[in-house]
Amino acid sequence: MCVRMIAPEEVSISSTAANLPTDETEDPTNAMDTTPMATTPMDNTPMDTTPMATAGPVTAQSTTAAAETMCDQCNIDDIRFTLEPSGDAGADYSTTPRDPVDGCLRTEVGCIRSDGKQCDTTEMFAVNPTGEHSIGDGGSEAYAILACANDGTYAFMDITDISEIKCVFTDCF
Repeated sequence: MCVRMIAPEEVSISSTAANLPTDETEDPTNAMDTTPMATTPMDNTPMDTTPMATAGPVTAQSTTAAAETMCDQCNIDDIRFTLEPSGDAGADYSTTPRDPVDGCLRTEVGCIRSDGKQCDTTEMFAVNPTGEHSIGDGGSEAYAILACANDGTYAFMDITDISEIKCVFTDCF
């Protein structure tokens, strides 16, 4: 690859240039000539040559309404808790408010034992219109943090519109 070189004697460096700024400032209000133009339309009809007056910049108003969020309005009492096996007196659940994120409520839900029994597994499911979705598991307890979505319902990750938390305790002794 060849690069064209300029001989040193062909280069001239100047400390002044024709386009350097000067101390003279231009008044922007007088920069435009407001004298009407003398033009004739192509069809020879009379033309209004009165200069247009403006009252400042023109801005368009947005017609799109701001999205209203209801992520601070979830109520954990709207979620039903189901404990299985039913009739297990030691099976219980817990709800604990957590610090909001960007103004949106968060609640920790837990499937717990109140009788001190140990279980082989505890599974937690979120129930929504599309079915049951596993959101947590553990030995004798399981926890998950639900976030209040923009529509005012609880969600867990991509599982939205949660209406029920189902706790399943297996082989407790």
